[in-house]
Amino acid sequence: MEYLILKYLEGTASNEEKQTLLKWIRENESNKNEFHEIRDLWITTGNVLSETSGSQEAFSRFKQNVDDYEDAGQQKRTWVRILKYAASVAVLIVCSVGMYMLGSRRWENESFQTVVNQTIVRNEKTYLLLPDGTKVWLNKDSKISYPDSFSDKQRVVTLEGEGYFEVVHDETSPFFVETKGMTVRVLGTMFDVKNYSSDVVSETVLLSGKVEVYMEKCQEPILLSPDQKVSYDKQTGDYRVANVDAPEYALWKNDKLVMDNEELEAIFKKIGRWYDVDIVYDRNLPLKTRYSVTITDEPKEEILRLLSIISPVKYKIENNQIIISRK
Repeated sequence: MEYLILKYLEGTASNEEKQTLLKWIRENESNKNEFHEIRDLWITTGNVLSETSGSQEAFSRFKQNVDDYEDAGQQKRTWVRILKYAASVAVLIVCSVGMYMLGSRRWENESFQTVVNQTIVRNEKTYLLLPDGTKVWLNKDSKISYPDSFSDKQRVVTLEGEGYFEVVHDETSPFFVETKGMTVRVLGTMFDVKNYSSDVVSETVLLSGKVEVYMEKCQEPILLSPDQKVSYDKQTGDYRVANVDAPEYALWKNDKLVMDNEELEAIFKKIGRWYDVDIVYDRNLPLKTRYSVTITDEPKEEILRLLSIISPVKYKIENNQIIISRK
């Protein structure tokens, strides 16, 4: 499985090999952790294990030596541990030559660059520029983590909450947005990802380009086209792809929130997040009933009044809390 992981990280794995790897990762938590460790090490070492013939040869010799000297009854070393030793061999090779070319990247000062993750946490909407030039808008109560420099072979960020991305196109370096239970893979495109820990459903909406969406409990990735949205139930593993007016889902970055044919419970959560208030509601309300609401600069009282007209609810505001009950 180790070489299959490397092929995936290099972007040379076939669709069939991707499916095999995905199935193996989902078999248990240990496999998932091993994949993440290998991926992180692959990024941190600048892909030196897979891209340079010298270090590859050193790795092959080193791995063979490990296999030859292990006792028959001893538990075999894990791939991650072998990679770490192989990486140290590669370091010695690089240090011995002083300056080493890795594709278009140059290692100087006889040392490897290290990847330092930066984490941005915001309670308000925020715009930021990633190291590759990708533009990101974070919605309220969202967090993003990314390295100070991306790998030549892939760009990986992790997201909690909601983010709108305009990814710089690079065919040789796919862009990954990882969230709990869902990973989005792109080459260069505009899309919105929403996955708050308090929400049961996570969403990806594509505005342009193409993305592959990998979901934890689904056997195959979903390929989205522009103006499509995939909604994923993190509890049941069910998903639904729908045709939508995708730009409407990114209007929040310009201070406009559009809720089109959404369940009442989801509307409550979005209103609470938009106005930064705590909403408490009666569980006996028709929470699965769908409505359409658009918010721009209206005060929360106006939106609540509208909801009380179009749905069987009433509300009262106490300090920073909104209490909603049935009429």
